[in-house]
Amino acid sequence: MIKTISLKIYQNDKMIESTESIRCINHDSYIVFNHNDVTNKINKDKYIRENNDYQIEFDINEKNGLLLLKKEQLKFDLPIDKLSYQEEVNKITLISKLKDDKDTTKLEIEIKEVS
Repeated sequence: MIKTISLKIYQNDKMIESTESIRCINHDSYIVFNHNDVTNKINKDKYIRENNDYQIEFDINEKNGLLLLKKEQLKFDLPIDKLSYQEEVNKITLISKLKDDKDTTKLEIEIKEVS
């Protein structure tokens, strides 16, 4: 069975992007999908965005973030103002706000099964 997701991205409750039919897989308890050439991994404990240049990791339980610049081999803490994860049947909502950002970002992921 193939799984797909629909992804909606909001900033301050205003939808800025909506994408349908993104292929995803369940791997090691994560939902993994690619969006805009970035690999995204999410579960109830962590959210990770990664490409060839960087990796951003949010630890949902500890409410902290980390930015890794791969080529430069530099790590930076990302101070979190708000970070929450909610899971319902076939739907995940992640809300985040960095201390230095003026905007709150919300990801809504709806998981669909395609036969």
